[in-house]
Amino acid sequence: MTAEDQIAVSGTLDGGAILSVHHRGGMPSGAGFSLTIDGTDGRLEVTSGEFPHLGPVTVHGTRGGGRPEKMTLPAGYDTFPGLSGTVIHTLAHAYAAIRDDLVHDTAVAPDFTHAVQRHRLLDAIVRSAATGRRTAVRR
Repeated sequence: MTAEDQIAVSGTLDGGAILSVHHRGGMPSGAGFSLTIDGTDGRLEVTSGEFPHLGPVTVHGTRGGGRPEKMTLPAGYDTFPGLSGTVIHTLAHAYAAIRDDLVHDTAVAPDFTHAVQRHRLLDAIVRSAATGRRTAVRR
């Protein structure tokens, strides 16, 4: 690979869990999104043929040592089923969360504070890459 379109990050979360991330730009092979979460009681595998905000995702899960099985979305969870499989499906849910926050005075949708946290994380990644040292994320 010659393009600077990849990043690898590893670290320890506040609760002690280990995090390992490899993010890359589009691949000629057509490989899309893959997220694996290993927990104490099982594993979740989330995959998509493209980035998860652009298309549908598939979730497989297992408890204990069993084989992962496809999980389905609980009935009533998707408030925009007619948009399923389209690039605006996730966006419709994001706008609905913002609307609901404004109407009900809640804080479900990401806001400016979330953006600041993401930028601090990105700044820490850049500092760590430049120095070759582990960098804590400022809160």
